[in-house]
Amino acid sequence: MFNVIIIEDEALAANRLEMLIKRCDKNFNIISKLASIKATIQWFGEHPAPDLIFMDIHLEDGLSFAILEQIPITVPIILTTAFDDEFVKSFKTSYFDYLLKPINKEDLALVLEKFKRLQASAG
Repeated sequence: MFNVIIIEDEALAANRLEMLIKRCDKNFNIISKLASIKATIQWFGEHPAPDLIFMDIHLEDGLSFAILEQIPITVPIILTTAFDDEFVKSFKTSYFDYLLKPINKEDLALVLEKFKRLQASAG
């Protein structure tokens, strides 16, 4: 079982992503949904790191890149955004993968399989 957090400031988008993840693969457990940079930093200070993070680029209190400037995150991050202008910047910061909104089940299933292959080869 892989523990996952979703960092997304739009509740509908976060709930939809959670539903899609559950439909794609029962091995992924959503342990938290966070809506801001501040809430995410606080969460990491109080909990062990998850196995995987889905993170929107544009949050209610700024760009999510600010999270990585304040705390070290070493687990894979899948960026989610409706704005592809951030695409190049995302790869400069070495994220695991990137999904454009609206996220569809097929693209999500591919990225979850890619993550599982990575974990299998690392373990």
